Amino acid sequence: FWPFFSRGSLLAHGSHITFLEAMVATRAQRASLGGESTTTTKRRGRSKSPAPKPKPTPKKPAAKAKKAAPKKGKKGAKGGSAYARALESYPVLTNAVQAGALSFASTLASQAMTGTEPGDFDYRKPAEFAAVAVFVVTPLSLLFFSQVASFGTSAKLGFDFVVTGPVLNVCFAAALCLVRGQGLDAVVATLSSVDDFWYDIVLMSNKVWLPAKLAMYYAVPMAYWGLWCSLVSFGWGIYLAIIVP
Repeated sequence: FWPFFSRGSLLAHGSHITFLEAMVATRAQRASLGGESTTTTKRRGRSKSPAPKPKPTPKKPAAKAKKAAPKKGKKGAKGGSAYARALESYPVLTNAVQAGALSFASTLASQAMTGTEPGDFDYRKPAEFAAVAVFVVTPLSLLFFSQVASFGTSAKLGFDFVVTGPVLNVCFAAALCLVRGQGLDAVVATLSSVDDFWYDIVLMSNKVWLPAKLAMYYAVPMAYWGLWCSLVSFGWGIYLAIIVP
């Protein structure tokens, strides 16, 4: 075996071993580099993964707002509210009843003011005035109220002076004659009297009603115009009952 272990063969064999060792070292180096890159890639991949979103917290149902307790009105407001409901539900009837009652009372008051004793009161005349107020004056007044509701104050007063006042006075005088059983001749004679009708009633009514209407348009709600006119009519009715036989 010596030839195989000659100097040249040993050198050749040693170079062969050195080459193999170099190859093994190179592969090991590559393997180590590949492992590091794989580990780095995995770490980078993990770092790029999105963070888990936080779970939304369930919202608590909003507390229901407490209903405001209705304010208790004053004791005196009960009557007013009942009257307002009556006006809203039965406007013509409510205004007619109050107008008739106040007209009846004003005619009795005129008798008391002229010295008539309560035992000697004439109830026929108050009933006649009340009937005219209920069936003639009130429906016409409510009609005129609806006509002037959208007018300005000056236009309202002009309408009352030209239309409302003369028409109501003519209808009142004519209806009173018919209620008393008088014919058309009595109606014509009454309306033709300049002094007794056009001066004492129509002209005087403007002196009373125009200032009263001016205050009404400025200060009284429309729903209570009928009540206001009935109250004014109480004083006006006393005057009429005195001058009208």
